[in-house]
Amino acid sequence: ETMKLLMALLLIGVDLGAMAYVKNIRTEKQIRALKAENQKNQATIEELNRSAANARKAESELVFKTDYKQVRVKPDNILYIEGMGEHLKIFQHGAATPPVVLMSMKRILEQLPDDCFARVHKSYIVNLSRITASSRTQITQESGAVVPIGESFRVAVSERLKFS
Repeated sequence: ETMKLLMALLLIGVDLGAMAYVKNIRTEKQIRALKAENQKNQATIEELNRSAANARKAESELVFKTDYKQVRVKPDNILYIEGMGEHLKIFQHGAATPPVVLMSMKRILEQLPDDCFARVHKSYIVNLSRITASSRTQITQESGAVVPIGESFRVAVSERLKFS
């Protein structure tokens, strides 16, 4: 009788060990699945944060110092920006003369919404929503202004201008 009891306990022990092994495998698969889902969620959160930052940039006004005064410019009103050495001319919709500000192209690009503006030339940044026509070498703005596309920017510009 003791032998039967010992055999029964031994069989139960083997079954419990096998169950624990199967449970560990299932848990590892679940952990891998959760890690993959977590990575997807992180990418989504980062994309949402970028979109929110771009929306804030688009809604906010940019303030520039020019000719001993401050000029406020809404990013939506900007047609294009022309670089002139260390200065920038900011061409706006409905504005008679563009303000000239002391700022680098790189610095102003950081302040503008990424999804709305693109550098298309060493000396030009354009508002993508204000483009009416484009070719391989130039862009036409809704104001009728023609902006050249730099050779080194052509591939990136053509990717940004693809209409879905």
